[in-house]
Amino acid sequence: LEVRMPKLKADTQRQIDVQFH
Repeated sequence: LEVRMPKLKADTQRQIDVQFH
């Protein structure tokens, strides 16, 4: 999934990072 949609994974990681911060 991360290899197929790296952009989506990056966007999700970004949202998680913002929420956790």
